[in-house]
Amino acid sequence: MRSFGLMMLLLGIGGAIYCTSQLGEYPPLPADLGIMESLDLPAGRWQTGQYACAAGAFFGFLMLLFPKGR
Repeated sequence: MRSFGLMMLLLGIGGAIYCTSQLGEYPPLPADLGIMESLDLPAGRWQTGQYACAAGAFFGFLMLLFPKGR
């Protein structure tokens, strides 16, 4: 379980950094857009990917904390 958690943590951090770098190429999203409306724009898709990768990294961190199951 720990090796899976470490893999998720590293992939999540790497993915979030990559999405953040790609997000910098687009203009910022307007504040009044909803989630579904923001997915129509490239910046919204990269921002959603950034949050998904951060959630995956957090899940990997939690998997590192649990002992190996028997």
